[in-house]
Amino acid sequence: MRLRRTAGVLATVVAGTAVAAGTVGASGDAFSGTITVDGSSTLGPYVTAAAERFGKKNPKARVTVGISGTGGGFTRFCKGETDISNASRKINQTSASEAPACKANGIPYIAFATANDGISVVVNQQNTWATCLTMA
Repeated sequence: MRLRRTAGVLATVVAGTAVAAGTVGASGDAFSGTITVDGSSTLGPYVTAAAERFGKKNPKARVTVGISGTGGGFTRFCKGETDISNASRKINQTSASEAPACKANGIPYIAFATANDGISVVVNQQNTWATCLTMA
């Protein structure tokens, strides 16, 4: 059994896990089969932890996690090589290797944001070498 294909921004594996958890047989059997995930290196540790937790609750399921970066994950996803693409940004609608490639290959997806990340530039007031950084 394979999950429906899902792509999104940050922590998409949570959505995939929820879908899989909801795909329990009428008799209450645990999910079985293979789920292949690839994408953002930022999310790698979280996806790996979610995959391990999912595997403990569903011992007949195998979740493989790759960390090829957001673009690499989308490329594999749109070729049909993965089930879930975790990403640090939205899927590119103009890049030939992303959304148009999914469409051309008949790969439907659901894109959604589950979290946002950011970068802060912080300089200690006692710093003497970073003179080009100001509050402005």
